[in-house]
Amino acid sequence: MLCYTYFMIERIIFDWKRTLYDPSEKTLLPGAEQVLRELAEQSFDMILIGKGQDDMDEVIDALDARKYFRVVHFVAAKSDELFGRYIPPEKPETSLVVGDRAQGEIAIGKSLGARAIWVRTGQFSDEMPLPDVPPPDETIEDIASLLGSPLLDLQHH
Repeated sequence: MLCYTYFMIERIIFDWKRTLYDPSEKTLLPGAEQVLRELAEQSFDMILIGKGQDDMDEVIDALDARKYFRVVHFVAAKSDELFGRYIPPEKPETSLVVGDRAQGEIAIGKSLGARAIWVRTGQFSDEMPLPDVPPPDETIEDIASLLGSPLLDLQHH
């Protein structure tokens, strides 16, 4: 049996609030730490781009989650320019954006040619993808389901 993948995810750009972190409970979401740990063990290049200021820098340090990411950006607003620093234009399909906003980080990632997984849960679960942007490659109901994604071939990374 011949089995091949025409691209391999090399980097994962995560959103923070409501994707990995529950701002109302001030804790990581169930399964988030296991996901981060397993992906780090597989040597994925992980980047965090989240909304927030110094308060979120303090929170990520208090939760001991910074160690999983090569780069952490907390910004007032997410932009194509910021995401474009980490999504190589010559091979955008090697990047995966994971987030809870179909019209936010998912739309930015898809517009730059990256793969995207929408964590459709919580406050923005009813937010539909923008009609002029390609839809997410996959939709999951919680962050723990990320480990089962066919986009992440963990056995062969």
